[in-house]
Amino acid sequence: MVGRHALAVVGVVAALFAGGCSKHKDTASASPTTTAAPTTTSTTVGVDQIPPVITVEYAQRVMNALDKLEGDITRLLVAKRVPTIEFRQMLTTLYDGPAFDQAETSFGRDVANHLDVYIDNPGNPITQVKRVASSSSSCAVLAVDRTLGPELKMPPPPDSTAAIVILRPKDSARDPLHVNVTAWSMTAFGKPADGADLEHLCQ
Repeated sequence: MVGRHALAVVGVVAALFAGGCSKHKDTASASPTTTAAPTTTSTTVGVDQIPPVITVEYAQRVMNALDKLEGDITRLLVAKRVPTIEFRQMLTTLYDGPAFDQAETSFGRDVANHLDVYIDNPGNPITQVKRVASSSSSCAVLAVDRTLGPELKMPPPPDSTAAIVILRPKDSARDPLHVNVTAWSMTAFGKPADGADLEHLCQ
């Protein structure tokens, strides 16, 4: 099958890894990353804000919200059977940069194939954040297990779900419907390019 679910197995856009997230804000300095249990204060930071230290707990809440948005986008497409203006506006705030082009192309391919990869009432993707590989005020690189399986008739094998998600601050102009409750958009999702230095990508 070919479709948006292929995002989970193809390589992350090489240009994103080569350039790093710092190109979004050249003045951003890297913040410490953590894989330890989150502190009490981290739970007080809403997903619509960017904390000085991005913890696994915070990143998980962000991904839960983005997965819900992606599920809403897919359910809208399956219900309408064609990409509507609302669909594109929602997709625009979830994805940015090369990831948006990749997602839009893949959704278009799915429509051309009569959306036959999706179940009638798609669920939300499921992401488990394993660690924050790198972060700054303008970038977060997350090592995750992420599956689009709840949307699909044939979910991907469990051993194929390890991936990298790259987030960068959401451009509010790309969210005219105010459906993205987080401060972030996804700029990449997939397998990292060979030799990618994930630990320093946000510097």
